[in-house]
Amino acid sequence: MSLHRVLAPLLVSAVALAPLPAMAKDAPLGRVVEELTDPDRQDALAGGLEALTAALLDLKVGPFMNAIERAGHARGMREVDPDTTLGDLAGPDARNLPRAMADKVPVMMDTMGAM
Repeated sequence: MSLHRVLAPLLVSAVALAPLPAMAKDAPLGRVVEELTDPDRQDALAGGLEALTAALLDLKVGPFMNAIERAGHARGMREVDPDTTLGDLAGPDARNLPRAMADKVPVMMDTMGAM
């Protein structure tokens, strides 16, 4: 299973669901539904998720991987370029991930609002 197939649903769920407990505690159900189905709120959340995902994919993981290998916790792992990013590991399709995830946010939020 590729990294982006795991990362995408996890990030979408985390970002979309994070404010719900606070919102539900302080607001009546109708207000929560309004927030979830508000196109401006959906666009803002989608933009934030897109930026977060892009930043995560740009995270340099090479130094961490090399340190793990040197510590003996990943025997047989080859030394990687220190500039290796999470996106490099995820593969060439990863560059499309931030936009693809952002595109799904409105549908997901509408679905949650309908539930």
